[in-house]
Amino acid sequence: MAMNRPQKLGLPTKNVLHLQGPPKSFVVHPYDARFARWVIPAWQKNPHAWYKHKAYSVHWMRKQQLGSRFNEPHGYEPTFRDPALLSHAALVRQVYDAAEQGLEGDKYWRQVIKRITQDRDVLPVADLVILVDVLARVSKRDTFLMKVLSREFIDDAHKMTFADIAVVLNAYAFFACHSDTLLEALGARAVELMGEDGLPYDPAHFVPLGLLVTSWAKFGTVAEHPLVELAARSTLRMIKDLPLSELQRILLGMSKMRVPLAKERLTVVSESLSGRVEGESLQTLSSLMRGLSLYGAATPEIRRVLSAQVAKQIGERAADAAAAAQSIGSEAAPFPAGNDAPVALVHGIHAVETSPDAEPEPIVADEGVLDEVEDDVAIVEEDDDIFEDPAEQQQEGQSVVGEMIRSAERSMLKPVQHIRWDPDLVYDRNQLASSAATALSGLALAWRTELAGGTRSETDEEFKAIVTRLKEVSLQKEECDLLVAACSVLETGAPGLTPKMLRYAVEALCAGKLAKQPAAEGSAADLADKSGLVLGFLQLEACRKFFQMQDTDKERIMLLLSAASHTSKQFEAVYGLWSKAKDQHREVDS
Repeated sequence: MAMNRPQKLGLPTKNVLHLQGPPKSFVVHPYDARFARWVIPAWQKNPHAWYKHKAYSVHWMRKQQLGSRFNEPHGYEPTFRDPALLSHAALVRQVYDAAEQGLEGDKYWRQVIKRITQDRDVLPVADLVILVDVLARVSKRDTFLMKVLSREFIDDAHKMTFADIAVVLNAYAFFACHSDTLLEALGARAVELMGEDGLPYDPAHFVPLGLLVTSWAKFGTVAEHPLVELAARSTLRMIKDLPLSELQRILLGMSKMRVPLAKERLTVVSESLSGRVEGESLQTLSSLMRGLSLYGAATPEIRRVLSAQVAKQIGERAADAAAAAQSIGSEAAPFPAGNDAPVALVHGIHAVETSPDAEPEPIVADEGVLDEVEDDVAIVEEDDDIFEDPAEQQQEGQSVVGEMIRSAERSMLKPVQHIRWDPDLVYDRNQLASSAATALSGLALAWRTELAGGTRSETDEEFKAIVTRLKEVSLQKEECDLLVAACSVLETGAPGLTPKMLRYAVEALCAGKLAKQPAAEGSAADLADKSGLVLGFLQLEACRKFFQMQDTDKERIMLLLSAASHTSKQFEAVYGLWSKAKDQHREVDS
């Protein structure tokens, strides 16, 4: 009996990771915890493989013969049967339902992976596509399974549809499994399905097209493939009805592959946005602004419309988050043990006093820690042997940075005796801060492109020249409102930003301080009041993630803060310690 198999695209919408390690406990986004890249070698025939498999299967059957008589195979989940007892159609349906219900038991998914591995030769390719997509949704990677399935997809590529190709590429890109032969086979099949002029107009191609471009960009140097040009033509053919969520995916994927787009195409993309911005999600609008800015297509009119909508949605989301924080009751789980209570206020977690009548004692900033840091820096200048061991140097630097962060926290925060911990609330806060920082990165890139004459400034010399001209930027009222709304979110959501987004947020706020303010005095006054405080929190978070940043981001953050005259003592000390260590390494190498 035929079954309507589900065809669901995409990745999991929520996957909270709690990191209890040093320096502090915080929550990161799922895309921060990426899988290690694994290269799948090309398949080669092994004449001994069949004999090994036969000997292993006979041994395994003899070993389990007695146990299978008295112990029927059973699943590890009470609501789901053992995958080994199901037919192929029932297996696909049950695995899909398990993913829909958010099942995370590793033992059950190990059973599913084992069943897929055993029956991969007889399972239809359509079922394999659904199963691989489900494994990507629940983040269960098995490198051996991805390796053996790559051969199945290569052999059956001629049976796959365009949506199947998009799903398989998305799963391999998400699991960071790279196979040149798989890319070659699926790319050739996609080009065959697209034809010479790209995909025909069909609403069913909207989501697969965006997913295909995004996944293709994650595999690296494949921008010269004819698939990319055909995808661009298909996008222009569907641009009027293409959802903005898929358009921003395509723009970001094309920019990641550094695919040049002609001005005529960018004009068509810009004209298609009129009247379609309202009602879109915050993440879509923020990513769309960044994608347009990467190609220099974010005109002042487009920035005005997008900034107004993003600022409006940030305000609504922030109000909902504040209401949710106030509604946390005594049933909420406490903050994980082993963490200092004051840190939670920096991370934006709702905190309450155990005794409402008790007044917290004021804490004075500990200036002695900064003196100790300066002494450590002086020791670094005198002793060159400290830099001979990189691990020892990093441990020393992290200990110094930790002391500085704790000193800053004691001076900025009040003590609390009990803290309510809600992972969903923290995740939503991080997502909101990430969307706000993405929108700010779009503004910063657009201003930088305007000052550079329509070209993207990539080198350090070009960036330094742009920073000196930030005073020439004229802020629109909507852009100023967006900066003010983002400040209210980043004040508590800075720990949810990646190191790259931290740099973009600092760049946008520093540019806002240096740029020409709009005629509306209220927005300019609010921006001046909030941007200084938020820059302090961003610098504190930059110190906490200093060893995760690239050297270029560290130097550019310091350059921007110096131009805005808003550097903190903590960040100056950390940056000075790192720059001197870098100079010492350069001298030793030379």
